[in-house]
Amino acid sequence: MSNLSLEEQARFCLSQGQYSKAETLFLEAFEQNPEQANLLEGVARSMMGRKAWTEAKELYLLLIEQGEGNSAFERRQQLAECYFQLQEHDHWLAQIRSLIESNEVSQDRLVIYAQRLSMFGFQQEALRILNRALRLDDRQVGVHQAFAHVYLKLNERSKAIQSLSAVAALDPSHPSAIKQLSELLNQRVPTWHFPMMNDHPRNQAFEEAIIARLEEGDTVLDIGCGAGLLSLMAARAGAQKVIAVESEPEVAKAASEIFKKNGYDEQIHLVEGRSTSLQVGVDIPSKADLLISEIFDVSLLGEDALNTFRHAQQHLLNPNAKVIPAQAKVWCALVESDELRARFHVDDSCGFDLSTFNRLRDPRVLQLDLGRFDYTLLHEPIAVVDFDFENEISMLGQTLSMAPITQSGRADGFIFWYDLVLAPATEDREAIILSTAPNQENTHWLQGFAPCYDEQRQFTEGDLAQIICGYRRFLLWLQLV
Repeated sequence: MSNLSLEEQARFCLSQGQYSKAETLFLEAFEQNPEQANLLEGVARSMMGRKAWTEAKELYLLLIEQGEGNSAFERRQQLAECYFQLQEHDHWLAQIRSLIESNEVSQDRLVIYAQRLSMFGFQQEALRILNRALRLDDRQVGVHQAFAHVYLKLNERSKAIQSLSAVAALDPSHPSAIKQLSELLNQRVPTWHFPMMNDHPRNQAFEEAIIARLEEGDTVLDIGCGAGLLSLMAARAGAQKVIAVESEPEVAKAASEIFKKNGYDEQIHLVEGRSTSLQVGVDIPSKADLLISEIFDVSLLGEDALNTFRHAQQHLLNPNAKVIPAQAKVWCALVESDELRARFHVDDSCGFDLSTFNRLRDPRVLQLDLGRFDYTLLHEPIAVVDFDFENEISMLGQTLSMAPITQSGRADGFIFWYDLVLAPATEDREAIILSTAPNQENTHWLQGFAPCYDEQRQFTEGDLAQIICGYRRFLLWLQLV
């Protein structure tokens, strides 16, 4: 380096991270050429390199005061960085807002400023800056990633997903964005929550049952509270305390805000987590007198209702506690239907024999609106299994039922649904029942279809079909003997 000037040696040391040596060389060069203010900028950069933020700030203030010059804008940016590192946030905010107004800030700097504004809670201002950065170049990964960060702070998950999708499109191997995108997609609140909350027959039936079964002084446990509608009903009906349990963090957060907005946050105690992991005296203050839960899928058991209710009986409820729903009854009927058969079976198509593909059929239940399909009932619907949620619950079982055939035809499968007995009949009232049967008006409930895999099983009027209904915790199935 002996052939280099002091300034060249200083800039080389600065580029190599030798900040103290660079600072000394810049000062020596400035002593020889005091008219070159850019050498003092080198000193200030060296100070920033060795994290001497106060000294660097004072020097930049002096340089800015002495004259704007060609590098004035860069000096102000470096001063803003000093303010930020010294946590002089009011000065930092004033400085960057002034810089941004000048339209000279690079896209990278805009992203940094937006990220820091978001850190301090200025989310909307951060979004405005990021929109400006996006206009400069909409193919820069960092901009979209910063957008995702701000949208997540605002709990706008759909927009965060859009931004992360842009990152993944621009950089298909971006590991953190793809991981975060996958997590967000898997955590999205199922859309069925919304029609369920707007299902008037369901809501009315549950509220009637809550009013009918709730007693003065009762503590209520609501498992799988979702938005908290049933908890709010119980609180309004006069429950002394409601313990609302929700396992999905975003849903739980929304429920908490809903309770507060409606003035019930003192009466309703929200617990985030799975009910089967809760302990009385640790996670919840006391056992409950009434359990409310609507954790049923199209096949009744797919959301682990049996295990959830049994655990609550054994650990979370007082003796003789009531349950809404108290019981459930599953109904089914054999049907002939070309439309439904086509969902699980293929013979010929376009002149080709594709029947070999039938061995790959999916045995899972098909959820559907039976009102949209053509089918013929081979017999009147029959009840095939009953569940009692207020007494000892078995996790597995099997029943055999007989169905007199009233219409000759091919058995393509079983249509089925269930009734939830929210409140059993008493001397003073009839049972309050919520049914998922076909042709229920103004309800979000759908029905199930389970195929028969016996090839061309035919029945004639007067025959007696023998139907097995079995269940194993999550799974309920139907088959012919």
